[in-house]
Amino acid sequence: MLPKHISRHKAIFENQYLGLYHVRADLGNISRDYYVASYGSRVGILVFRHGRVLLTRQYRLLIDDYSLEIPGGKMEEGELPEEAAVRECLEETGILCSGLQHLVTYHPGLDNMYNPTHVFFTGNSEDVDESKYLESGEVAGYQWVDFEKCVDMLASGAIKDILTTMAIYTYLHRGGTAANGPSGSGQP
Repeated sequence: MLPKHISRHKAIFENQYLGLYHVRADLGNISRDYYVASYGSRVGILVFRHGRVLLTRQYRLLIDDYSLEIPGGKMEEGELPEEAAVRECLEETGILCSGLQHLVTYHPGLDNMYNPTHVFFTGNSEDVDESKYLESGEVAGYQWVDFEKCVDMLASGAIKDILTTMAIYTYLHRGGTAANGPSGSGQP
């Protein structure tokens, strides 16, 4: 996680969800102290089916409301990003994805947050076991939303989370539309 010019780091707090570290960076003629929050790597997946996008409905504390988001979550130790994206989608919706294509990898905070995020897209999915996701309590439900409506929801602020925002805007930037959405064959 830490670049080679880090002279020392000290764990302030660590649990399965978060690590908080004091870091001293020696940058040649100056040294700088940082406090870094590490949430680990995470993934997201933009799943298409018949011009629609799969969105989960999850309660989010900081907005005290439910949010529509693409399936995603934290990568487990030793897991590849593609494996984590497939697992998260299955856990949250009971839908199994395959044929994932890399869309974008980004870092939400470059100064004080470690949370590299890998986003994929696919047009290959099948309903496997819808009952398990409802029992887990992780999501309040899911729905298939027309891609163009998702774009409108971003513009109006109805979709608020950065994972979904990055996925949809990056897909659009690459020339993706609902009409030419993936059918399992590759690029938008």
